[in-house]
Amino acid sequence: MASDQTSVPSYSMLRTVRVPVQASPRALKEVVFEALAEEGYPRPEIPLQVLRDLPAQSRLHQELDLTVVRGPEETVLISANLPYPLVVAVDVGSTNVDAWLVHPESLEVLASGSCLNPQSHFSEDILDRILHSGDRMDELRVPLVAAINGLAREICHASGRQTSDVALLCVAGNTAMMHLLLGVEATALPVLPNTPVFHNPGLLKASDAGFSLHPEARLYLLPNVGAFVGGDIVADLLAVGLHRSEEVSILVDVGTNAEVVIGNRNWLLCGAGAAGPALEGGVASAAGRARPGAVDRCRFDPEAGAFVCSVLGGGPPTHFCGSGLIELVGELYRHHLIDGGGRFVEGKLKVFQKPDGSKAVEVVPSPGPQPGNGLSLSEHDLQNFVRSKAGMYALIQTLLSHVGLAVEQVGRVYVCGAFGNRIPADTAAFIGMMPPLPSACFRAVEDAALQGIVKLLGDTRLFSEIAGISEKMTYLDMNTDPLFMKHFTAARFIPHSGILQ
Repeated sequence: MASDQTSVPSYSMLRTVRVPVQASPRALKEVVFEALAEEGYPRPEIPLQVLRDLPAQSRLHQELDLTVVRGPEETVLISANLPYPLVVAVDVGSTNVDAWLVHPESLEVLASGSCLNPQSHFSEDILDRILHSGDRMDELRVPLVAAINGLAREICHASGRQTSDVALLCVAGNTAMMHLLLGVEATALPVLPNTPVFHNPGLLKASDAGFSLHPEARLYLLPNVGAFVGGDIVADLLAVGLHRSEEVSILVDVGTNAEVVIGNRNWLLCGAGAAGPALEGGVASAAGRARPGAVDRCRFDPEAGAFVCSVLGGGPPTHFCGSGLIELVGELYRHHLIDGGGRFVEGKLKVFQKPDGSKAVEVVPSPGPQPGNGLSLSEHDLQNFVRSKAGMYALIQTLLSHVGLAVEQVGRVYVCGAFGNRIPADTAAFIGMMPPLPSACFRAVEDAALQGIVKLLGDTRLFSEIAGISEKMTYLDMNTDPLFMKHFTAARFIPHSGILQ
């Protein structure tokens, strides 16, 4: 059961306590300790340089601005003269890195930024990165740290601030990404018994990890629960509160991989699969990430016999992103242009043959009379898509089967993650990728991991909730689960076969 925290006082992770400077025979360190203890931050660690700065700061100023960071087990005094400290919150995905600049007490998001994870240039396959973390770590760690430093400069500049004002860097990401961020070898993660080197590394000195912020700034990583349940999932749960609810809910985090958590305040069950990369680059020959030029919405006009598409950025279409591909398949099936196996229905669309011999249709025609030069979708692409959506549905169904629940007993489905934010949930349910629930049950949660970090910044009582999540979470390995293959086989149809009913 979730613990009752109503009687436990709430504190911010980062706080500045203003203390008047008065002549006193007492040691200055004891004055600092007393002032911070009164505000709920007892006996913090005082780094040597901060201790050295105390006499000068007490002479130069009538008040000391004591900036303190509180972690799950330790508290650290960052500065005696930092009246307006800031927090940088970061969500490190395998593909993208997103950052917010946050006011530590009002929790206002002052600026935001995003960039491609530079490790993608090393390899888009996260397993490749993990396997090379033993012999090529600097090629993985250094670019990622540089990217986060760059985002911190960008968002601080946008707010008229300096990176030296940042006293806390708070990061969420999957377990592998967090190992690579710290330069910790991760080669044991994909090998049984899938043991991470750490779950919670505690409050670290940010500069020790290569970050250029305030000299005494701290780095806090949201703890992982295991090799396949990272701090990003923990942050997602903090954001949506699934672990506090009486009703059973599902959280789906779709990024480069897909993670699913099912449960409530009493229990949590998690599994992971690879639906994400298949949707944004591995399914269709014209598929790719959600960037300018991507078709993100698609409708079929039966009167015109043509598709109407919207394009990110408003320019000419260059490819389909995941949401556009889901809507395209949904429209093809809704208008009986493909059958349940993902094959084109004869006589319904103008079909041409690609050089590899596969049948295809042009969704966005080329200007000339010859088909094939526009954006097209082939039957081979459709077969790949059906396998991908089957993996997602089978993952959810397998977890439900293990706890003896029917889909109808699920109250809500939270859809998170870089790709998940854009999933058209009703269409995904229609084609058998998501559970067949009313659209009101689905809730897309944008920037869920960052929202979870911000909640933690404002309430350190959530450290105990994080510990509770870890205790309640059970991970199921889909690679060794016979139920997964049963459900996967049944789901390799649109929407799926009757075996799942």
